[in-house]
Amino acid sequence: MDQCQPEFTVPSPPENLTNITSDIKKNPVYVFFDASLSMKGFVVKQPPQDSIYIDLLDQLTSAAEDLGSETLYHKFGRKIEPLDERQVQRMMQENGYYCPDTVQKCELDNKQTRLDKVFSAITADKSGTFIVITDLFISSKDLIGTRKSKLTNPLKELLKQGKSIGILGIMNSFNGVIYDIPTNEGGDITYANAKKRPFYVLIIGDAKNINFVKRRLEQDSLMGISKEIYKFSLITSNVISKNLNLSNFINEESLVNVGDHKLEIDDNGLPIYRFKISQQKKIIQLKFKNNDFIVPDSSGVAEYKFDETFWRIDKDCKNDPGGFRKAKISDFSITDPKDEYLNINIFGKDNFKGTGLRWGYRYFVLANIFTAKNGTAAVDVFSDWDLPKAQAQTFTKTEPVEFKTLNLLRVIKTLNFVADEEFKPTLLASIALDFDLEK
Repeated sequence: MDQCQPEFTVPSPPENLTNITSDIKKNPVYVFFDASLSMKGFVVKQPPQDSIYIDLLDQLTSAAEDLGSETLYHKFGRKIEPLDERQVQRMMQENGYYCPDTVQKCELDNKQTRLDKVFSAITADKSGTFIVITDLFISSKDLIGTRKSKLTNPLKELLKQGKSIGILGIMNSFNGVIYDIPTNEGGDITYANAKKRPFYVLIIGDAKNINFVKRRLEQDSLMGISKEIYKFSLITSNVISKNLNLSNFINEESLVNVGDHKLEIDDNGLPIYRFKISQQKKIIQLKFKNNDFIVPDSSGVAEYKFDETFWRIDKDCKNDPGGFRKAKISDFSITDPKDEYLNINIFGKDNFKGTGLRWGYRYFVLANIFTAKNGTAAVDVFSDWDLPKAQAQTFTKTEPVEFKTLNLLRVIKTLNFVADEEFKPTLLASIALDFDLEK
C-alpha cells in the first residue's frame, strides 16, 4: 500500500494520570484512631483466634513514620484529640478505649464513629497523607443531608487535586460489644456474641503514597493471608495509569484477526496500522490487557467513547496523494471487554454490517479512545461484608459469629459518587487505521 494519508491533528497525551509507582512524597502523615468503645473488641484476646489488628497497627505506625516528613497521631470520638507516643501504644491495648467521662457522654462515644470530624480536618494540610483506622460502622442519619455533606465535601476538595482514597478492610477476631444496631421500630440494640468483625484502614492522599502503605502492610502483617480475610480498593476520579501511546503497549500483536498488516509509528508517536481486508466472519479487534493501563484495585472503566474521523479515497493514492475526502461512517468501533482484556471491535458489532463502508475503497481512520465512565469494582469487592439498615435487626437475631459492617456499601457508593463528580474523560490511546476494503 502506498503510504500517503490525509492531514490531521493528534490530541496531546493526558497529564492527569493516576501514578502509583513513582517515588513517594515526604509530606506530613496524619494518623487517626477510632476511639469509640465499639473498637475495643479488636484488642481484647479471643482464643484460639489470632488478632491481626494489634500487629497491623504496629506495622502501620512504622510505615507512617517512614512515609512522612513528620507523623502526627490523633484519636477521635465525639471530638479529635492529639496523641503522644505513649498514648499511641495504648490504642493497641484495652485501656486505650477507656472512657473517663460521664455515663451519658460515654454512651455517645459508644455509638458514634464521627468520620465527618476527621474528614473536615484533612483539608487543613492538602499536601499530607491521612490514615484512619475505624470500624466504618456509620449510621444512616450520617449519610443524609448536612451530615453527609460533612463527609463528602472535604473529599471533593482532595479529589479535585488528584488525590485518591484507599480502603483496606481486614476481617479480624473480635471480643466486645457492637453498638448502635438499628431496629425496624426506629431504636437501636447492641450485640456481644460476635467472634469476628472487619475493621478498615482508610488512606487518603497521593495514590503512590497509598500504594506505599498498602505494600508495607502486605509485606508484613498481611503476608500469606487470603483475599477472603482482607480486601482493598482504590477510589480515584481517574482510573487510568498509562496512556497506551506513551507506554509502548501498542504493537503489531495488538491488532488481531487480520492477516498481513504493517505497523508504523509516525513522528508524533501515532501508531498506524496498514492492511488490506476482504469481508470475513472473524471479528477484527484491537486487544489490550487491562493491567497495562488501569490502576490496580481501582473501580475500573465501565464505558469508553470513541472520537473517530474518517477519510476515503477511490483512486490510486500514489497518483492522487491529496485525494482523501472526509467520509460519514457510523457504528464503527465498539468495546467488547472480556475478562482481563479490553477488546475493541474496529468494524462494529456485526463486523462491517451497518457501518456505511463501501467495498473497493480505501479508508483512513483516526480513532481517539477516551474513558467515559468509571466502574463499580469497589462495591463488588466489599459487597459480602455489607449490612443494610433494613436487614440489621433480622441479621442480629440469627446470632452471627461473623458480624458485618452497617451501611458499608452506602459509604463506598458515596465515596464513588464523590470521585465520579470529579471524573473527566481521559485519552487512553490515539490509533490510525489505513486499509483497503477489497471486493
